[in-house]
Amino acid sequence: MSNNSRKSYAREVCRVNPSCPKKSKPSPSLIISFLDEDYSPNIIRGHQDALVITAKIGTNTVKKILVDNGSSVDILYHHALARMDTGERKLENTHSPLYGFTGNKVKVVGTIDLPVLFGTMPYQVWKIVKFHVISVNSSNNAILGRTTISALEAITSISHLKMKFPTEFEVGEMCGDQAVSR
Repeated sequence: MSNNSRKSYAREVCRVNPSCPKKSKPSPSLIISFLDEDYSPNIIRGHQDALVITAKIGTNTVKKILVDNGSSVDILYHHALARMDTGERKLENTHSPLYGFTGNKVKVVGTIDLPVLFGTMPYQVWKIVKFHVISVNSSNNAILGRTTISALEAITSISHLKMKFPTEFEVGEMCGDQAVSR
């Protein structure tokens, strides 16, 4: 069957069956901005706090996720992974260490690809994130670095403690928790 025949058949099926999924037209570029209305009433303005969010990783609600524009990788701390249900997903071995901004070497236990849900209905997006699992003490459970921020096409605002990103329906957002980041 030729490509044109397949398309013609699909059009005919969709004409007869109105519930047939239609190809979505690409949406025009969304404008992402931060206004005074984006400040949460709970935020103490003029702060220097980090953007720390809560997100769903797989079936787990994970708190204390640091959004770090300065990190080149996504990190999941081993203590957090140990408490998570990862289903069939397993830790993959890796032999490459990570280097901190001070040049110190950190051994990577392994990597794991996990789905992460950003936003709330209907302004949400699932992304598969490759986490580098490390076994060090941290008050955070994970760090989302530039790879995920870029894949999400997200824009962060530290003063608003908020991250915004395009979704299928409009702009989605994740709000930071100032009390947790302190």
